Amino acid sequence: MIDLKLIGSRIRSLRLQSNMTQAEFAELLSVSFQAVSNWERGIAPPELDNLLRIATHFGVTTDDILRPKGDACYLGIDGGGTKTEFALVSSDGSILKRIIKNGCNPNDIGISEATALIRDVIKGLISEFPFLQNVFLGISGISVSNYAEILEMELKSHFPALNFTVKNDIFNLFTIDGGINMAIISGTGSVAFVRKAEEYWRIGGWGYLLDRAGSAYDIGRDAITLALSEEDALASPSYLSRKLREKLRATTVWEQLNTIYTQG
Repeated sequence: MIDLKLIGSRIRSLRLQSNMTQAEFAELLSVSFQAVSNWERGIAPPELDNLLRIATHFGVTTDDILRPKGDACYLGIDGGGTKTEFALVSSDGSILKRIIKNGCNPNDIGISEATALIRDVIKGLISEFPFLQNVFLGISGISVSNYAEILEMELKSHFPALNFTVKNDIFNLFTIDGGINMAIISGTGSVAFVRKAEEYWRIGGWGYLLDRAGSAYDIGRDAITLALSEEDALASPSYLSRKLREKLRATTVWEQLNTIYTQG
Protein backbone atom coordinates (compact mmCIF):
# COMPACT_ATOMS: atom_id res chain seq x y z
CA MET A 1 0.00 0.00 0.00
CA ILE A 2 1.33 3.43 -0.97
CA ASP A 3 1.92 5.79 1.95
CA LEU A 4 1.14 9.25 0.53
CA LYS A 5 2.42 11.09 3.60
CA LEU A 6 5.71 9.21 3.48
CA ILE A 7 6.11 10.00 -0.22
CA GLY A 8 5.33 13.63 0.48
CA SER A 9 7.88 13.71 3.32
CA ARG A 10 10.56 12.30 1.05
CA ILE A 11 9.84 14.78 -1.73
CA ARG A 12 9.97 17.62 0.79
CA SER A 13 13.26 16.29 2.17
CA LEU A 14 14.82 16.20 -1.30
CA ARG A 15 13.60 19.73 -2.03
CA LEU A 16 14.99 21.12 1.23
CA GLN A 17 18.34 19.40 0.73
CA SER A 18 18.63 21.46 -2.46
CA ASN A 19 17.56 24.66 -0.62
CA MET A 20 14.61 25.13 -2.99
CA THR A 21 11.30 26.77 -2.13
CA GLN A 22 8.05 25.11 -3.17
CA ALA A 23 7.60 27.82 -5.78
CA GLU A 24 11.07 27.21 -7.25
CA PHE A 25 10.44 23.47 -7.26
CA ALA A 26 7.09 23.93 -9.01
CA GLU A 27 8.70 26.14 -11.66
CA LEU A 28 11.45 23.57 -12.22
CA LEU A 29 8.89 20.84 -12.90
CA SER A 30 6.46 23.12 -14.77
CA VAL A 31 3.63 22.33 -12.34
CA SER A 32 1.57 24.52 -10.06
CA PHE A 33 2.63 25.54 -6.58
CA GLN A 34 -0.55 23.84 -5.30
CA ALA A 35 0.51 20.54 -6.88
CA VAL A 36 3.81 20.57 -4.99
CA SER A 37 2.00 21.50 -1.77
CA ASN A 38 -0.43 18.59 -2.23
CA TRP A 39 2.42 16.13 -2.82
CA GLU A 40 4.33 17.20 0.27
CA ARG A 41 1.23 17.17 2.51
CA GLY A 42 0.33 13.68 1.34
CA ILE A 43 -2.95 14.76 -0.23
CA ALA A 44 -2.10 13.45 -3.70
CA PRO A 45 0.90 11.67 -5.26
CA PRO A 46 2.77 13.07 -8.26
CA GLU A 47 1.80 11.59 -11.60
CA LEU A 48 4.23 9.04 -13.04
CA ASP A 49 5.93 11.48 -15.43
CA ASN A 50 6.49 13.98 -12.60
CA LEU A 51 7.72 11.22 -10.29
CA LEU A 52 10.30 10.25 -12.91
CA ARG A 53 11.38 13.88 -13.34
CA ILE A 54 11.73 14.33 -9.57
CA ALA A 55 13.85 11.19 -9.28
CA THR A 56 16.02 12.18 -12.25
CA HIS A 57 16.59 15.72 -10.99
CA PHE A 58 17.70 14.62 -7.52
CA GLY A 59 19.70 11.63 -8.73
CA VAL A 60 17.61 8.99 -6.96
CA THR A 61 15.37 6.17 -8.17
CA THR A 62 11.59 6.15 -8.07
CA ASP A 63 11.88 3.21 -5.69
CA ASP A 64 13.80 5.47 -3.29
CA ILE A 65 10.72 7.71 -3.17
CA LEU A 66 8.14 4.94 -3.00
CA ARG A 67 9.95 2.39 -0.82
CA PRO A 68 8.32 1.13 2.42
CA LYS A 69 8.56 3.10 5.63
CA GLY A 70 10.54 0.30 7.30
CA ASP A 71 13.58 1.34 5.23
CA ALA A 72 14.04 4.56 7.23
CA CYS A 73 17.62 5.06 8.45
CA TYR A 74 19.38 6.99 11.20
CA LEU A 75 22.93 8.26 11.61
CA GLY A 76 24.99 8.10 14.79
CA ILE A 77 28.36 9.88 14.99
CA ASP A 78 31.00 9.11 17.63
CA GLY A 79 33.65 11.80 17.37
CA GLY A 80 36.81 11.50 19.44
CA GLY A 81 40.26 13.03 19.44
CA THR A 82 41.75 10.08 17.54
CA LYS A 83 38.96 9.03 15.17
CA THR A 84 35.39 9.82 14.13
CA GLU A 85 33.05 6.92 13.42
CA PHE A 86 29.82 7.26 11.44
CA ALA A 87 27.24 4.45 11.76
CA LEU A 88 24.16 4.45 9.55
CA VAL A 89 21.47 2.09 10.85
CA SER A 90 18.05 0.96 9.68
CA SER A 91 14.90 1.22 11.81
CA ASP A 92 15.44 -2.35 13.03
CA GLY A 93 18.98 -1.53 14.22
CA SER A 94 20.88 -3.18 11.36
CA ILE A 95 24.07 -1.36 10.34
CA LEU A 96 23.81 -0.19 6.75
CA LYS A 97 27.17 1.53 6.51
CA ARG A 98 30.15 2.47 8.70
CA ILE A 99 32.74 5.14 7.94
CA ILE A 100 35.82 6.01 9.99
CA LYS A 101 37.64 9.33 9.60
CA ASN A 102 40.24 11.29 11.58
CA GLY A 103 39.41 12.76 14.97
CA CYS A 104 37.10 15.78 15.15
CA ASN A 105 37.64 17.16 18.66
CA PRO A 106 37.30 20.92 18.01
CA ASN A 107 39.88 21.70 20.70
CA ASP A 108 42.45 19.75 18.66
CA ILE A 109 41.66 20.73 15.07
CA GLY A 110 39.39 23.78 15.42
CA ILE A 111 35.61 23.96 15.13
CA SER A 112 35.73 24.90 11.42
CA GLU A 113 37.76 21.84 10.44
CA ALA A 114 35.66 19.59 12.69
CA THR A 115 32.47 20.88 11.09
CA ALA A 116 33.86 20.41 7.57
CA LEU A 117 34.86 16.81 8.30
CA ILE A 118 31.39 15.92 9.59
CA ARG A 119 29.57 17.90 6.90
CA ASP A 120 31.43 16.21 4.03
CA VAL A 121 30.64 12.71 5.29
CA ILE A 122 26.95 13.54 5.80
CA LYS A 123 26.80 15.00 2.30
CA GLY A 124 28.17 11.77 0.85
CA LEU A 125 25.78 9.62 2.88
CA ILE A 126 22.75 11.63 1.76
CA SER A 127 23.65 11.03 -1.88
CA GLU A 128 23.49 7.29 -1.17
CA PHE A 129 20.69 7.34 1.42
CA PRO A 130 18.64 10.42 0.46
CA PHE A 131 15.94 9.97 3.11
CA LEU A 132 18.11 10.15 6.19
CA GLN A 133 16.40 12.54 8.61
CA ASN A 134 17.79 12.07 12.15
CA VAL A 135 21.42 12.49 13.20
CA PHE A 136 22.87 12.09 16.70
CA LEU A 137 26.36 13.48 17.26
CA GLY A 138 28.44 12.57 20.31
CA ILE A 139 31.58 14.71 19.94
CA SER A 140 34.48 14.93 22.38
CA GLY A 141 35.36 18.44 23.51
CA ILE A 142 32.10 19.87 22.15
CA SER A 143 30.95 21.16 25.55
CA VAL A 144 33.82 23.67 25.62
CA SER A 145 32.84 27.25 24.70
CA ASN A 146 29.81 27.33 22.36
CA TYR A 147 31.12 24.67 20.01
CA ALA A 148 27.94 22.58 20.16
CA GLU A 149 25.79 25.53 19.10
CA ILE A 150 28.18 26.47 16.28
CA LEU A 151 28.31 22.90 14.94
CA GLU A 152 24.55 22.43 15.05
CA MET A 153 23.82 25.78 13.37
CA GLU A 154 26.38 25.12 10.64
CA LEU A 155 25.04 21.65 9.88
CA LYS A 156 21.43 22.86 9.84
CA SER A 157 22.35 25.57 7.36
CA HIS A 158 23.66 22.91 4.96
CA PHE A 159 21.05 20.23 5.69
CA PRO A 160 17.82 22.01 6.69
CA ALA A 161 15.72 18.83 6.36
CA LEU A 162 17.75 16.88 8.93
CA ASN A 163 17.16 16.78 12.67
CA PHE A 164 20.40 17.14 14.67
CA THR A 165 21.18 16.38 18.31
CA VAL A 166 24.69 17.43 19.41
CA LYS A 167 26.12 16.18 22.72
CA ASN A 168 29.45 15.33 24.31
CA ASP A 169 30.66 11.87 23.19
CA ILE A 170 29.99 10.44 26.66
CA PHE A 171 26.28 10.69 25.86
CA ASN A 172 26.72 7.93 23.27
CA LEU A 173 26.95 5.58 26.24
CA PHE A 174 23.94 7.06 28.04
CA THR A 175 21.92 6.83 24.82
CA ILE A 176 22.82 3.19 24.20
CA ASP A 177 21.85 2.10 27.73
CA GLY A 178 19.29 4.13 29.63
CA GLY A 179 20.23 2.31 32.84
CA ILE A 180 23.77 3.72 33.00
CA ASN A 181 24.26 6.26 35.81
CA MET A 182 28.00 6.86 35.37
CA ALA A 183 30.15 6.74 32.25
CA ILE A 184 33.90 7.23 31.86
CA ILE A 185 35.91 7.69 28.69
CA SER A 186 39.68 7.21 28.79
CA GLY A 187 41.03 7.90 25.34
CA THR A 188 42.91 10.89 23.99
CA GLY A 189 41.61 12.62 27.12
CA SER A 190 39.56 11.39 30.08
CA VAL A 191 36.18 12.53 31.34
CA ALA A 192 33.46 11.14 33.62
CA PHE A 193 29.77 12.03 33.72
CA VAL A 194 27.33 11.07 36.45
CA ARG A 195 23.59 11.04 35.78
CA LYS A 196 20.76 11.38 38.27
CA ALA A 197 17.35 11.50 36.58
CA GLU A 198 17.89 14.10 33.83
CA GLU A 199 20.73 16.00 35.56
CA TYR A 200 24.40 15.48 34.70
CA TRP A 201 27.66 16.27 36.47
CA ARG A 202 31.07 16.32 34.75
CA ILE A 203 34.44 15.37 36.29
CA GLY A 204 37.63 15.87 34.27
CA GLY A 205 37.63 16.48 30.54
CA TRP A 206 40.41 19.06 30.62
CA GLY A 207 41.91 17.90 27.34
CA TYR A 208 45.00 15.81 26.59
CA LEU A 209 47.52 18.59 27.36
CA LEU A 210 46.35 19.00 30.97
CA ASP A 211 44.48 15.80 31.76
CA ARG A 212 46.24 13.54 34.28
CA ALA A 213 43.36 11.08 34.64
CA GLY A 214 44.86 8.07 32.90
CA SER A 215 44.25 8.99 29.28
CA ALA A 216 46.31 7.49 26.47
CA TYR A 217 48.27 10.73 26.15
CA ASP A 218 48.84 10.79 29.91
CA ILE A 219 50.23 7.23 29.97
CA GLY A 220 52.34 7.80 26.87
CA ARG A 221 53.78 11.04 28.24
CA ASP A 222 54.70 9.31 31.52
CA ALA A 223 56.48 6.52 29.63
CA ILE A 224 58.51 8.99 27.57
CA THR A 225 59.30 11.11 30.63
CA LEU A 226 60.53 8.03 32.51
CA ALA A 227 62.77 6.94 29.63
CA LEU A 228 64.27 10.43 29.27
CA SER A 229 64.88 10.56 33.03
CA GLU A 230 66.77 7.26 32.83
CA GLU A 231 68.90 8.54 29.98
CA ASP A 232 69.70 11.64 32.05
CA ALA A 233 70.65 9.35 34.99
CA LEU A 234 67.72 10.64 37.05
CA ALA A 235 65.96 7.27 37.29
CA SER A 236 66.76 3.55 37.26
CA PRO A 237 66.30 1.47 34.07
CA SER A 238 62.81 0.00 33.67
CA TYR A 239 60.96 -2.56 31.56
CA LEU A 240 58.61 0.15 30.26
CA SER A 241 61.46 2.27 28.92
CA ARG A 242 63.07 -0.74 27.24
CA LYS A 243 59.80 -1.58 25.45
CA LEU A 244 59.43 2.07 24.40
CA ARG A 245 62.89 2.07 22.80
CA GLU A 246 62.04 -1.16 21.00
CA LYS A 247 58.85 0.40 19.69
CA LEU A 248 60.74 3.48 18.49
CA ARG A 249 63.55 1.28 17.09
CA ALA A 250 66.08 3.58 18.73
CA THR A 251 69.00 3.26 21.12
CA THR A 252 67.71 6.23 23.08
CA VAL A 253 64.40 8.05 23.29
CA TRP A 254 66.28 11.36 23.19
CA GLU A 255 67.30 10.80 19.58
CA GLN A 256 63.63 10.36 18.67
CA LEU A 257 62.41 13.41 20.60
CA ASN A 258 61.98 15.55 17.49
CA THR A 259 59.93 12.80 15.81
CA ILE A 260 57.73 12.50 18.91
CA TYR A 261 56.99 16.23 18.88
CA THR A 262 56.42 16.54 15.14
CA GLN A 263 54.54 13.30 14.49
CA GLY A 264 52.82 12.68 17.84
